[in-house]
Amino acid sequence: MAENSRFPKTYKTELLGICKRDAEATAFKRNIKWLNRRVKLVLNVEEPDGKQVEKAAKIAEALYEKAEYWNRRCNKFLLSKVLLLKNEYWLEDDEEPVAPDEFLRRLDLLRIAISPSGGFLFLFYDEEMFGSHFVEVSGNRKQGFTEFDIS
Repeated sequence: MAENSRFPKTYKTELLGICKRDAEATAFKRNIKWLNRRVKLVLNVEEPDGKQVEKAAKIAEALYEKAEYWNRRCNKFLLSKVLLLKNEYWLEDDEEPVAPDEFLRRLDLLRIAISPSGGFLFLFYDEEMFGSHFVEVSGNRKQGFTEFDIS
């Protein structure tokens, strides 16, 4: 715990503002506006090290500055992978396949988590399309979105 007391309690960036350290000193968090939505931004850290926070913050700022671009890439990935899963394997009895625009409308972005190693994860609530689970899509700036999980 003494280690945590030396770790900064906040981290400020010009673009994102002040992020507050969580009690475990594993992340800095802040609510941000992402394309007119309130979203929790999480800057994950593996070590109580200001350099890791700085790395994660730079990635977060790069995503934030091009939010529309990353939103389009995320939507394209969601439609090509997750909607396909929904319509092929997750339809309830007598449920019609979900149209792409309805699918995207029903997903509610809750959190964007960034790791200092360069990865990011977007967490969505599924509005009961997958039995009230969460949809996670992850990737990195170089490759874009590469994986998803229903949890």
